[in-house]
Amino acid sequence: MVAKIIGGALVLISCVFGGAYMSMRSSFRANELESLRRAFLILISEIEFSNPLREACQNVAERVPCAASKIFAAFADLIQEQDGSRACDLWERAVRAHAGGSQLSPSDAEMLLSFGKTFGYLDTTMQLNNIGLALKYIDNETTLLSEKSSNDKKLYLNLGVLGGLMLVIVLI
Repeated sequence: MVAKIIGGALVLISCVFGGAYMSMRSSFRANELESLRRAFLILISEIEFSNPLREACQNVAERVPCAASKIFAAFADLIQEQDGSRACDLWERAVRAHAGGSQLSPSDAEMLLSFGKTFGYLDTTMQLNNIGLALKYIDNETTLLSEKSSNDKKLYLNLGVLGGLMLVIVLI
């Protein structure tokens, strides 16, 4: 009987923690989007000061956390290798290598890929406008995420508790 109680408590605790983790996933993505937003704002200032693209991306990578830092650092490293590839291809390689291991959604990765297609083709003004479009996307996604996350947090937390209780009742 003691083993059933201990097992039931462990099942309930693990389900509660699982629900808590699921409820926090949207805040993880919000943090990633905010770091991307900061990265793009820093990139704007770097471009305005006419820094070379490799140096600008290194500066961005040093000043932001999370996946954004890894993407910009990988891009700067790929530029430094100078293997004859176009800048947009190097950006695509960096995004594909590092966006998958983050909390960014596939639509976020797609936005990053489409943003990178303009590297090396646009003048400074057009590049700044393109970064502005990326910032608008991030702002829209952040707004949608904040609206959705308050309901989802409650749902997942309650689902974890109730699911755990149901499993305990079934197992006992």
